[in-house]
Amino acid sequence: MKRNQNIMKGLAFTFIATSLSLTGYAQQSRLKYADKMYANEGYYYASEAYEDVLARKTDSATVAVKLADSYDKLGDINKAAAWYRYLKRNNNLNKEQLLRLALLERQLSNYDESKKLMDTYVQKYGQNDVASSIVSASTSIAELQNKKWFDLKPRLSVNTPASEMGLSYFGKDNVLIASSKRQGKSSMQVHSWTGQYYYSVFKATIDASGNVGKKMKAIKKIDEKFNDGPVSFNEKNNVIYFSRNAEFYTVSGNKKSSILKLYKADYKDGKFKNVKELGINGDDFSCAHPSVSKDGKRLYFASNRSGGMGGMDIYYVNLDSEGNTSGSPVNLGPKVNTSENDMFPYFNSEEGILFFASEGHFGLGGLDVFVSRMDKAGMPKDVENLGSPVNGPYDDFSFVNNATQTNGFFSSNRPGGSGSDDIYAFNQLYVIRNRAVVNGSLTDLITNNKIDNGTIYLADKNGNVVDSVKSSPDGKFNISLAEGINDDFKLIAKKDGYNQELASIPFDESKGEYAQDLKLMPILNYYFVGTIKDKATGEMIKDVKITVTDLDKNQVFETVQTASAGDFKTKALPYGYKDKTSYRFKIEKDGYVAKTVDISSMLDTKEEIVVNDLLNIDLTKIEVGKTDLNEIVDIKPIFFDFNKADIRPDAAVELNKVVAIMKDNPKMVIELRSFTDNRGSKAYNKTLSDKRAKSSAKYIVSQGIGADRIAGKGYGADILVVSDAEIAKAKTEEEKEALHQKNRRTEFIIVKMK
Repeated sequence: MKRNQNIMKGLAFTFIATSLSLTGYAQQSRLKYADKMYANEGYYYASEAYEDVLARKTDSATVAVKLADSYDKLGDINKAAAWYRYLKRNNNLNKEQLLRLALLERQLSNYDESKKLMDTYVQKYGQNDVASSIVSASTSIAELQNKKWFDLKPRLSVNTPASEMGLSYFGKDNVLIASSKRQGKSSMQVHSWTGQYYYSVFKATIDASGNVGKKMKAIKKIDEKFNDGPVSFNEKNNVIYFSRNAEFYTVSGNKKSSILKLYKADYKDGKFKNVKELGINGDDFSCAHPSVSKDGKRLYFASNRSGGMGGMDIYYVNLDSEGNTSGSPVNLGPKVNTSENDMFPYFNSEEGILFFASEGHFGLGGLDVFVSRMDKAGMPKDVENLGSPVNGPYDDFSFVNNATQTNGFFSSNRPGGSGSDDIYAFNQLYVIRNRAVVNGSLTDLITNNKIDNGTIYLADKNGNVVDSVKSSPDGKFNISLAEGINDDFKLIAKKDGYNQELASIPFDESKGEYAQDLKLMPILNYYFVGTIKDKATGEMIKDVKITVTDLDKNQVFETVQTASAGDFKTKALPYGYKDKTSYRFKIEKDGYVAKTVDISSMLDTKEEIVVNDLLNIDLTKIEVGKTDLNEIVDIKPIFFDFNKADIRPDAAVELNKVVAIMKDNPKMVIELRSFTDNRGSKAYNKTLSDKRAKSSAKYIVSQGIGADRIAGKGYGADILVVSDAEIAKAKTEEEKEALHQKNRRTEFIIVKMK
């Protein structure tokens, strides 16, 4: 579809084509001719002439601006973009041209480059509605490409190498199509803008499934010397509305008229009669692309009359009982209309929604088709892009669908068609409702993966469910508000394996669309597992008793025993994702030193909590007279002040570890043995070590351990673990001191199990 011919899509100018031989004409004459064609909007002939001039070595800068604009208006986006880029490289790109290049890059699917150019536009010239729609888009290109509300049908046989567009319904069994295919037309009826023949209105059959017949028949009364179409038929009043344009040039090429106007005709006895111009037309602006409501009371159309938002805007006007316009047209306002072209309205009366094409709203490039839900006054509540496959980087427009929204048609100049514009048929997979719709996605709260086939329930403020939908494979859902919803409402999401989620949404009468994403928490059954092994041999220990206590509730959660493989597993914890938990494990078996360990953690996405990964829960086998509690728990050296036996705070911390073990093992009796290094007198070392051993034992008794279960004894330097000879071999004083420290030690030897 052609730029600004958008305004007059399907409406042509007649050019009296004279054979203009280059022979005898100077290069300057050819340039003057090109400029005249350009000034008269004969862009097809202008572009040809400019290319001729370029071929004769004229400086590109002389014609670049007009050639870029000509190709732009012809819809040759590759050549238009190439010339705009040329202007950009030479720093000759003005405000409008920069905007056009940014929009053309979108049509060429160069979305990143388009965004950069729009950013430059905003920096240089400030924000406008089109730049804002791209720079600050709330929808991504990927979302539009993956929307998939429609499924395209095979190519229609009514398409020809010419141009077909603007299909409209004509009763139950027929459709009307605007086509520029040649039907015995003279070469005088050529569109000087594009070089194509005039559009005429044709009729074709359609069946209940939306399949169009293979042949088209021209409507003679409308197929005159004018360029007609697209059309809209009101079956109730048997009235057809259509766009018409006729532009004539004198032999010298002077333009006479280029205005689009709307007409009506009565349909009686199988014929169109009484063609009449509508009263909303003017001689200094265009009106085009009619769409009449089913009741025949309102006509939607596009116009570039003064007072609009810019370019072509969409209006409506009321109709009287005869189908004539009544009152002044009403602009649909900034929700629909932009500073660029907004055109090709189609009003689906059954649902009260308006489809239209726009190059100003955020889309995939060129004209995209949008839908707007209309309020009771007939004004738009919202605007939503229909997405792929209806929309793509090229011009997509003239959308219509049937009353039940199961199938329909649109026009496009996308590659792969039969002609410049073609009609495409589709099956509609999603019924678009006028009632406000809630759009959202359903995701897993933990993984953020999309949830397919989840159920989203719509409920009133009291929780009464009135409707439901399923989420799509990509997690998307949309649900229309039921007729009775006129107050705050709720969405409830459910899916097997998940906890349900509820969202309360304030009702807003002015809204046509709500956005509400929902995240479902998986039902996670957390539990502890572990394996108890013999610390010395690594063998699995069966029949170990494990008492698990919930420290937050201060109660025993469960008592389990290890199986033959030494493994255990608890029941599910009464906590959920990200809950903080604190549990104590008391692990005991006859013949082994019982131990108690605490685990505090925040629950994450892993249901199985492996205790071995968090703590050492291996058990030490008791060998009376040999087993040292230092082997069971990490007891740091017990330090004393010089020549003293008082228990320091740091020593108390270590002795408390012994207290804990002895409380876990009430039958355990130990001897606390204190040793010194071999420096100093033997008597001094033994006396001091004995005092320190007894002081340590006394502290342990003070912490609740029976005096009959612990005895302190000092051995001085009687039993060295590192001999003097070994120490003498050390090379540095630091190494020697480290070896002496090994001799200065405290042992906690199990001497008896009661």
